Amino acid sequence: MTWDWLAKRGQALRGPKTKALATIFKEAQKPYVDPGQHAWIVQACTKELERVSVGVHGIHDLPSPPEKGQRVLIGAAFYSLYDLELLDAITARLRERPHEERIEIFDVMSCKSQADFEACLPGIGKVVKTPVVGIWIDGDLSEKASGNRAVEIVNRHYGLA
Repeated sequence: MTWDWLAKRGQALRGPKTKALATIFKEAQKPYVDPGQHAWIVQACTKELERVSVGVHGIHDLPSPPEKGQRVLIGAAFYSLYDLELLDAITARLRERPHEERIEIFDVMSCKSQADFEACLPGIGKVVKTPVVGIWIDGDLSEKASGNRAVEIVNRHYGLA
């Protein structure tokens, strides 16, 4: 038996209406949110976040951190269900108890390069996974991380999970 024979045999067994598992996997790797759909998701999420006094910005529209008080900056992928569920958990927590810190969200799709992340979160290093988070206290960036470490920081900061 050769692999060619197995491939042909598998193709014959699947028939015309089915796809190979490898094809399904490859298609899943393609971006599935078109630009119009992504913009709609960002707009809808922005409305909800503004209800709890959370600002949503593009990377180049972020205000400077306050000199006094606390700021939490979260870079989220609005195409990621995982990131949106994290923002939902934060929103629910903010509804439960008032907050005095400034909370801002930026859409990671507005970042064109690693330099954009570095500009708003100095020392963040290479960002390969979302979310991205930075916490400032009295104008000083005290914590920063991306990926799983960022989720740990957010969970600890807001008392989640």
